[in-house]
Amino acid sequence: MIFFLLLSTSIGALLLALHWGYIQPRRDGLFLLFFVQVVAYLHVGPMFDTLHASSANPSTYLVISSLALVLFELPLLLAYAWTVGKIRKNSATSTVLRTVSTAHDLLILFSIGLTCAFCLVSLRTGTLFLWYGNQENLRRLVLMSTTDFGAYRLFVLCGYFLVGLLAVIAMNDKRTNRWWVWSGFATVTAVYLLRNVLNTRSLTVLTIAFPIAAAHIVYRSNDGSRKKKLPLWKWAFLCLLAIYGAKVASNTRVLYGEIGHISPIMFDPLFRLEGRTDPNINAWFHLNGIDLMAHIAAGVESSDYAWGRAWTATAYVTIVQFFDREAVEELKTSFLASPKRYLMLQYTSLAGVDYPSCMLTDIYGNFGPMGFLPVGLLFGYLLGKATGSLWAPKSGRAIVLALFAYSLVAQFEAEFSTIAIGWLRVLPVLMPVLLLNPLRVVRLSPSAITSSGGAHVTVLS
Repeated sequence: MIFFLLLSTSIGALLLALHWGYIQPRRDGLFLLFFVQVVAYLHVGPMFDTLHASSANPSTYLVISSLALVLFELPLLLAYAWTVGKIRKNSATSTVLRTVSTAHDLLILFSIGLTCAFCLVSLRTGTLFLWYGNQENLRRLVLMSTTDFGAYRLFVLCGYFLVGLLAVIAMNDKRTNRWWVWSGFATVTAVYLLRNVLNTRSLTVLTIAFPIAAAHIVYRSNDGSRKKKLPLWKWAFLCLLAIYGAKVASNTRVLYGEIGHISPIMFDPLFRLEGRTDPNINAWFHLNGIDLMAHIAAGVESSDYAWGRAWTATAYVTIVQFFDREAVEELKTSFLASPKRYLMLQYTSLAGVDYPSCMLTDIYGNFGPMGFLPVGLLFGYLLGKATGSLWAPKSGRAIVLALFAYSLVAQFEAEFSTIAIGWLRVLPVLMPVLLLNPLRVVRLSPSAITSSGGAHVTVLS
């Protein structure tokens, strides 16, 4: 009953923000993708995961879930609504985006090249169809040359960002012959989606939703006006497509381990997996972002929080792997570079490494529930600024950085260290994109908005 009350409070706060106009479905589509995950992992999953919840103290569940609502979700929503509310209402109607042909052609060539390099490396090493957290996959990654490893990791880490950016460029490319842009977007998206279908349901759904939401927010017509809203039937189709992608990901993840190759049955949306998964694990357990925190809470009673120690190995591996991969090999193959693994060994008796968690897990293990508040406020502010850069952009680079920010928080089930430290690993892609600056924001004068020529423009960047 209390879990349902917490869930109702979280959803009710969001609905009130939508009703009062502080949150707008089109403008805030990317934020809504993130917030829906927050609700799912902190309330929906734990509420329905009644079987596994009994392994931890139910009262601890309720305490952590309540603290997450008060100290993280509500501050997140308030900080975001306050920040995004500062966007000038009329600023977006007087600008139009222009793509820079040479810059975005180079970007597409680079994206396709990185995609091809990933395919060659993963097929040659047999890692294309191996799950990310699989021990064999880690062993093969360690055996890769530095060049092969770099190509593989850059695509895995940057694919989501590139898919969103190429979607925005394709939608705003005003040239008559746009097949080159769309073919580049389709190539990168197809390969990245294939990799996710074999690994994770959530990222499969997000790979479909992210480019659509991003392009829908940023798109401008030649006169600076926005594209008309999508009809209901198209939204319904996109939802069904996302659900289908999640089902294919579930089928593939289970069946590939049994038969060792891709089979048509994996793409059957009606195929039932009963008897092929662990009967002791509730399906909702994978959406339970509270359970591991509840176990950590029991261990903390006899000691103290980690106070940053859980991130030490992560920071070490992130920096040193660029210079000496052999020095971090043991940490990576034993999963000790993961803050979640450190916290499990330090505070619990749980076995395995693929245990459900969320961004708040390593925050809680390091600083306790009081760490939720600054993270909620910081996320709300930064995501609000990112939305502002997409909805009312001041420069092309601001759009690139905003898409990059949202790509970092793509999965709420990821560890917080992925955002705090992991962004360093994608600088080899982000910096060239910023230098290329494939988008320009052009401010239209009043006469340009009403005329067909649109000659009076001011290039902002």
